Amino acid sequence: MKRFQPICLLSLVLLGGSQLLSIQKQSEPSTEVLIKQLQSSDPIQRASAFVTLEKSKGRLNSPGMQDVLLNLLDRENQLIADTLRESQGKRGISVKYGETFGEYYARVFDACHNFCDKQNPRTVEVIVNGAYGVDSVFARQLIAEYGRRVLSPLIQKSHSDVPNLRDDALTMLGVYVVSTPNLSPKDLATVRNRVIEATGDSDIGVRAVATQTLGNIGNANDMELLGRIAQRDPGTEIRREDDISSSRPGTKSLGEDSSTQPLRGCSTQDLKLGHYVYVQRHLQQ
Repeated sequence: MKRFQPICLLSLVLLGGSQLLSIQKQSEPSTEVLIKQLQSSDPIQRASAFVTLEKSKGRLNSPGMQDVLLNLLDRENQLIADTLRESQGKRGISVKYGETFGEYYARVFDACHNFCDKQNPRTVEVIVNGAYGVDSVFARQLIAEYGRRVLSPLIQKSHSDVPNLRDDALTMLGVYVVSTPNLSPKDLATVRNRVIEATGDSDIGVRAVATQTLGNIGNANDMELLGRIAQRDPGTEIRREDDISSSRPGTKSLGEDSSTQPLRGCSTQDLKLGHYVYVQRHLQQ
């Protein structure tokens, strides 16, 4: 699945095709009308209304817009999750609505990140549940900005019914641990326990990410557990040893030595050898 990168903000010149051009030629509707359009069931109408608001200086930062932006981002997050759920993780939002929808989403995410109330717990939850590179510089900036307030939403996200979102959350939990100086023993235990639990997930890709994350944040005491996972994971029985392709496109295996890249599916060799060698190397350092 192709990930959307909110920190990469591209021009929306193609969004909605003739619909967008038509809107631009008309006199701009009032803010109230545009806010109502942001609540439309039609994603293209929501996108067009947002573009109109965005090009009017000061409108996105006007009184009352914080909740509007937060609700909009939350809705688009749910649309992304619904699309993944319906396609079983095989089709991203850009496939269904076009590449420009990803660009629109990036702008909504950026606007909410800039203008929404960062002291509002719901802001943290909606931002955490957004579509961004969980192993990116932005992810680390997010953790630095919000601190331990990201922990509870990430734990909740790691229980999503969508495997793609579960493994994103598990990767981000690992980034949280390694990026947080003076992490409390309680918070470390919370993350570690959830990651260990996820090594028994029903989805092989999630189990792979959980195993890798445990290798990043664990200690020598976890070696026995990791060895058992490598030898007994039932997911290895459903993949051929020469099947090195990923069931979720666009990701790397542990064999590529990327300590924070999420893994989308793995082969028997990956799980039995790649993961175990990987965690051995990192836990013994």
